[in-house]
Amino acid sequence: MKEISVTQRVPYPGKRPLRSEIAQKEAEAAYSDYEEAKNKVVRDIKMAYYDLFYAYKATEVTERNREILKLLNQIAETKYSVGEGIHTDVFKAQVELSKMIDELIMLSQVKRSLKARINTLLHQPAFAPLGDPEEISFTKFSGDPEKLIQTAEINRPLIQSMKRVVERNKVGLRMAERDYYPDFDFKMAYGQRDDGPLGRRADMVTAMVAVNLPLWHRTKQDKKVAESQKDIQSAKDQLAAATNEVRFMLSDKLTEVERAEKQVELLKTGIIPQATLSLDSAFASYRVSKVDFITTLDSLMTLFKYEIQYYRLLSEHRKSIAEIEAVVGQSFPEEKK
Repeated sequence: MKEISVTQRVPYPGKRPLRSEIAQKEAEAAYSDYEEAKNKVVRDIKMAYYDLFYAYKATEVTERNREILKLLNQIAETKYSVGEGIHTDVFKAQVELSKMIDELIMLSQVKRSLKARINTLLHQPAFAPLGDPEEISFTKFSGDPEKLIQTAEINRPLIQSMKRVVERNKVGLRMAERDYYPDFDFKMAYGQRDDGPLGRRADMVTAMVAVNLPLWHRTKQDKKVAESQKDIQSAKDQLAAATNEVRFMLSDKLTEVERAEKQVELLKTGIIPQATLSLDSAFASYRVSKVDFITTLDSLMTLFKYEIQYYRLLSEHRKSIAEIEAVVGQSFPEEKK
């Protein structure tokens, strides 16, 4: 006899929707992972951009102070030539000039490296043309920690992905519990029988229903249920750890933002204007030999240090805000002071 058969397995009622729900949760978690990857790329681009801004401003400040130092060096050389100064002052000025030139070389390399970094993050050739960063004004950031945490729980793709994993594992537990119930196999067969010595034999059609019984539930289904329960707890623990990490990161970055804002404000309204006045006074006095070269040079280098520090803090302030945006999963509009 030649036989052709068709067999179809039919899961126990309720299993198929559960499998569909598991697949849906896994797809949602995968999409959230994709959004989290985008979130990290945006953060990295912002961090590199603000570093590039600092490199440009540091270059600008260094070049400006180098010109002032050149003028101071010329005055020192003139004083030495007429016997009113000492050669050591000229040497000191030249040493500081050389240090500034070295700093400008280093900053130029940093700018090229950061531009390549930004281009790479944008999936462009590393040495593709990239414009100079725009001017960044000092803006204050305000945000309630608890509201930021609530926003993170809603918007942060990483948190959403972990929530989907918890939900997927809960559905997986329900699916494991359904495995205690049997599935059904339906079979339909057509058999073409050859004639025998006793005469013709009619063809035959057969139908069969099979039920798989979970006889080994203690070694299979029970362990699968226990494994699913542990998967749920593990996913919950990971979600709790991620939430705690969000709380810590927000607290840490908000502290950094507050510190940077206070220091930037102090430098902008107090220290730098005072250092500028001190340099102007020292420069004028040095011209008429009322103060020595060292005092004037110290005033110049002090102003230079504070101007560099101002732009470094401004850059760090914006980088901390970018970190907060990445932690929360949402960009915030700038709030002008």
